[in-house]
Amino acid sequence: MAGTEDPAKLQILKDSLYEEARQHGSESRMFSQKDLTDLAVVPSGDPVLLLKIIQGLCDDKLFVGVTSQSGIAWRWRNREDAKKYVSRRLAYLTSPPDKLWVRDKMNQLANPFALT
Repeated sequence: MAGTEDPAKLQILKDSLYEEARQHGSESRMFSQKDLTDLAVVPSGDPVLLLKIIQGLCDDKLFVGVTSQSGIAWRWRNREDAKKYVSRRLAYLTSPPDKLWVRDKMNQLANPFALT
């Protein structure tokens, strides 16, 4: 796992995993950990590195964690929706408190697929 702490290498792996997931299923497809490992992006199928990559994609709002019948899984989100989600979240975090506005934004954040 040498070199996996390098942010540039991790970014390359994140981009590769995201693109492979997009090529292997629609936005509604749920990918298990095994499915993502089978995409053969992660060197030696290292589960610790895979989870770091998944966490990074979730932080970037490009992967969404979901629950499937077999446990936790992930779906990919298109880049435009991810940008909208991030910008609305930043607006929420940096705005002055307003209970109605906060409630509205929290509802929007709770249902990111309803973003327009």
